[in-house]
Amino acid sequence: MTSPFRTIVIYGGGFAAHLTAAAFAGSLGRAARIVIVASNQTAESDALYGSVSAPTAHNLFESVGLDEPTLMLRTQSAFSLGTRFTDWPSRSPSWMQTYHLPLPLISGVPFQHFLTERGATLEPYLISARAAAKGVFAHPPEDPRHPLSRAEYGYQFSVAELAAHLSQRNAVQGIEIMAERLREVQVAERKISALVLESGRELEADLFIDCSEDERRLASALGASFEKVRELRASFTQQEGVQLGAAYRSLAARDHGWTSNTPLQGRTDVLSITHPSAPQDTATFEFMTGNLEQAWVGNCVSIGHAAWGVEPLTPAPMMLLQRDIERALDLIPVTADHRVEAREYNRRFKDDIGHATAFQRALFAVENVPETQYWRDAVAEPIGEKLRRKLAQFKSRGILVRYDLEPFNEEDWAILLNGMGVKPERYDRQVDGIDRAAVTQQLEGIERAVAQVVSKMPPHHVYMTNMKKYLEKQKHG
Repeated sequence: MTSPFRTIVIYGGGFAAHLTAAAFAGSLGRAARIVIVASNQTAESDALYGSVSAPTAHNLFESVGLDEPTLMLRTQSAFSLGTRFTDWPSRSPSWMQTYHLPLPLISGVPFQHFLTERGATLEPYLISARAAAKGVFAHPPEDPRHPLSRAEYGYQFSVAELAAHLSQRNAVQGIEIMAERLREVQVAERKISALVLESGRELEADLFIDCSEDERRLASALGASFEKVRELRASFTQQEGVQLGAAYRSLAARDHGWTSNTPLQGRTDVLSITHPSAPQDTATFEFMTGNLEQAWVGNCVSIGHAAWGVEPLTPAPMMLLQRDIERALDLIPVTADHRVEAREYNRRFKDDIGHATAFQRALFAVENVPETQYWRDAVAEPIGEKLRRKLAQFKSRGILVRYDLEPFNEEDWAILLNGMGVKPERYDRQVDGIDRAAVTQQLEGIERAVAQVVSKMPPHHVYMTNMKKYLEKQKHG
């Protein structure tokens, strides 16, 4: 860029736009002028970011003013230990896809192999899964010797609430928010030269960010191509006035798709995903899964749903949004020529999309699915070489294949495959050389310690009430 004072224009009025603006403002400070051109789109597509975040979102949320006290006191957010899958067409139709720190090694051998040798399941050893199943919650202590220290947690939230909070905060932080419609995107030499607003005002910038969801107004003006995968339909409703439920989202498979229920403070958010041909009872909107071939074209980078469409089966949408923002911050251009930054951005973007969709595609590596269009399309989607290798190695001998910088870690994959009832045919033969009685004693000790700690933890809603009282006292004391 030719001037030390950068102008960054973000087009979009939803969650991705305000989260991106807040992250850029926090990182760049006065080194940049940030402008949001708020489009007139409705907030319905924001529901597709899902209602849960993985533990990796903590730092991003804190950096944009969504720290834990703010989330719990100023929004209806709650804690999340993961997602409970039920009635899924797999060998094990119900499991808790939870968050957890690395599983222990026993005499240098990965934990998974001892379960395979004994025909045991993983969930009894996961304190986060056991706590979620009982409906209890407590913050993990710092003492690594405590069984609860192995648990991790994310948040359950309303995307609309977070977007509203960020919008207000951004205005206070000095980010310019223009509530005007976009009349025209002026393009010259494969770059955006200016955005022309309804008033006739022209906005020039060093960098344009497209957060216009599936409108993709800026990216489309530059000829960006969206590679469509599946056509789906979503409906979103709220059940008000209910007591805070357990610290997990429940997701149940249906004949024509799936439905998730996310407990929040005072209400439950309900999201259903089906094929457009399925019967419908509530207001719906349609969307496409897939992604742009290139998310950075010219002087414009697309972030969030403007760059991709992903079913919110897992925290993948929030993880990808975070990666988009962090990747863009890493590659802020230093000259007017963005080709080097765009090339690296698109390389990482492609890897992140591939890794995130592989994790979700693994959920459909099943047989005997319902004979409906949603499930036929899901299982027909190409499985990909990386996922094929992961599944083959795990089924053969319990090896968890890892690729660089995957958004879902080894524990996520272990919990997913074990939860779905995928059993390795063999285990590491080093297991046979380890004293069986000693291993039995260690496994029983872990399971017993987990059960004892969970039995003493308070219900999620009780913990929330007490914590909020404490935070209010600290605030006003």
